[in-house]
Amino acid sequence: MITSSHVDGPPPYVGGRPFGSGDEEVFFGRADESAELARLWRTHRLTLLHGHAGAGKTSLLAAGVVPRLEAGGEHVLGLGHVWRHNAFPTAAFPEQNPFTLGLLSSWYPSESPADVAGTSVLGFLRKHGRKDRFGRPVPTLAAIDQAELLFRGSIPHERQRRAFLGQLGRALLGEPSLRLLLCVRDDHLDEALAFARGLGDAEGAFGPDGVEGADGVDGAAGRSGLADGDRAAFRLGPFDRDASAEAVRGPLEARGHTAPAPAVARLVDELHTFRTPWTPHAQAVDTVEPALLQTVCSRLWSDFPGEAGVPAERLGAEVDRVLAGFCARSLAMVAADHRVAPGELAAWFREAFAERQERGSRRGRAAARDERAGRPGAGGPAPDQGAP
Repeated sequence: MITSSHVDGPPPYVGGRPFGSGDEEVFFGRADESAELARLWRTHRLTLLHGHAGAGKTSLLAAGVVPRLEAGGEHVLGLGHVWRHNAFPTAAFPEQNPFTLGLLSSWYPSESPADVAGTSVLGFLRKHGRKDRFGRPVPTLAAIDQAELLFRGSIPHERQRRAFLGQLGRALLGEPSLRLLLCVRDDHLDEALAFARGLGDAEGAFGPDGVEGADGVDGAAGRSGLADGDRAAFRLGPFDRDASAEAVRGPLEARGHTAPAPAVARLVDELHTFRTPWTPHAQAVDTVEPALLQTVCSRLWSDFPGEAGVPAERLGAEVDRVLAGFCARSLAMVAADHRVAPGELAAWFREAFAERQERGSRRGRAAARDERAGRPGAGGPAPDQGAP
């Protein structure tokens, strides 16, 4: 199938993990998205990057956008997280907001937690801000990955969560050089949009619990909210066929392997083919999730090393095998998280998925009958999500 001139050295595919800061050499298929998101982030005070799970949001930031901006001389902080394990237990800093401690520790990993503790987001940004040779503030580009955690109810830490959102609002309004990017899943986009729109009113930017940490600023006095032109949103979708081909071929060539065009085309065709036990025929689909593409390519590369690769006649079965294993592991993890028997969850999944497919098949057959009869279908495209 896909052959290699040698099999030594790092593999061309990252597999199930997100791309990291050292993986830009094998990050392909997102050149346009990287360029556009970099532009939005650089030119707006607040940017929302959103998409569903598996779309590759973290990978786009770490291996696509951040290296591009750093190569252009921009001041970009480390990829931020609001909840992380630190070498110092948070119990050692009982007065510190855990969300603030997690974020600042990831933005500034060289700082000790003792230096971070007791400081607000705004105070820390001002402390570490940069200036150019003329004394003018240099924009600071900062991102928070998995920011949907900020928009979920957190009973044990609800007060700290609300206070932390206030800190973010205060930092955005109080530090004009800050360019903040929030990376969220689509299922929490509405809450993120509400937060973004609330920043249009300076008083509405801060939660009822106020902001923890002394930064020498009294509320929102003297500051106006963010204008509509200061905010932007960018939705990251799945790979189309061209991006899939680039994501299959590019890493191989970057690692010194060969990627014959017919072999790449066969694998892309297979990745864009949908089969279930409940439909009589395979269906071609326009898109594929980057996480699934990486999972398949990584597993096939490890299972079929060397010159021969995957025999063409076995490709469909091997891709199905990898995806079935991926689905089984995912269901087992979800079952464990919710304390449900894996077999029970799998049975529910099969029943729900089969019913959904049958509804889709009925709609497809009805649409085909309408088309043959010369009647337009009742469906239409869903409206796009607008900017915040």
